[in-house]
Order: sequence, then structure tokens, then C-alpha cells
Amino acid sequence: MHGNTETGGRSRTRRRTYTCPNHTAKRGKSCTTKSINAEYIETAVKNAITDRINSYLQNPDSESIFDSLLSDIDEKTAALFKRISELETKILSFVNAGARATSEVLIKRYEAQAQECISCQEEKRIEIDKLNALSVRIDEIKQQFSENGEKLQNEDIFTENSLTREIVRMFIGRIEVDDESGEITIDLN
Repeated sequence: MHGNTETGGRSRTRRRTYTCPNHTAKRGKSCTTKSINAEYIETAVKNAITDRINSYLQNPDSESIFDSLLSDIDEKTAALFKRISELETKILSFVNAGARATSEVLIKRYEAQAQECISCQEEKRIEIDKLNALSVRIDEIKQQFSENGEKLQNEDIFTENSLTREIVRMFIGRIEVDDESGEITIDLN
């Protein structure tokens, strides 16, 4: 399926749809299915993912599932902190080498390398912030799930795009939509 945006009607409103790739003239128009409203199919996929995650979490071992996810995040965070520390050592070595250098060309090269390491450090810090936000979100979901025994709603999972991607990646291995029946198959990790 390919996403499309169409503008039409008197009001020139935009409409998002999904279409089979074989529906286009380039592919011989071999598919006769109609376009599907994007909101409809996206809601159906979100509902299916939420249902699968809820059934997965109904497992008595779901508490250990959350702990495992949080442990993985802690490991990734620790690795990023280690990389930041290694970059700090490199920055210091470039600064020291630049201070000892007598050639202006070498000094500029060492400054550029130090700046590159500083940029990389910033990227790693942003990754750590994202992981921390994900960890907080998982803690919230864990607490909500264990206290109330409630099922998660779409709004609980599909919040911010980057967090949604991470949560879905943790649980979902593959999503497939059957073109003929419209059935959605979801394989869990």
C-alpha cells in the first residue's frame, strides 16, 4: 500500500488515502481495488496493535516484561554515557595536541576534530534524553497497568511519534495487512 494525498472538490480539501501500488498506470492498473481512507486504516492498525499489546501484557509475566524493557533502556543509556566519556577523552587529547602544535593548519585540524567530537556528544545526549523519556513512559504504563489492571488505550501507546515508534518496536516484530480480506496480522517480538 502506498500513501497518497489528493485535493479535490469545490472546497479543495485534502484527503489522505492508501492505494495498492498496482493501481497506477505505471504498473498496468492490474489492481481494481479502490483507495482506502487513511484515517480508517490507521485507526484499524492502531486498534489491532493496542489489542495485541494488551493481550501480551495480560500474561502473568508482564511485570518482568516491563522490567526487561527498562533494563534494556538502562543498558543502552549506560553505553551512551560510556561513549560520551570516550569522546571527552578524545576532545581533551585534541585540545592538548592543538596547544602543542606550532602549525596553524594542525591547530585548525585539531579544533575541527574536537568540534566533531563535541557534536557527537550532543547527539548522544539527545539519545539519552529520548531513552529517559521512554523509560518514564514505560514506568507510567507499567504503573497504570499493574494498579488498575486496565487495558491500554490507543492514546496511551500512540502519543509522540518517537516514543510511539520505540514502544511499537519493543512489542511488534511485523505488521501485514491482507489486501483482499483487510485482515491485519501482527507478529509480536
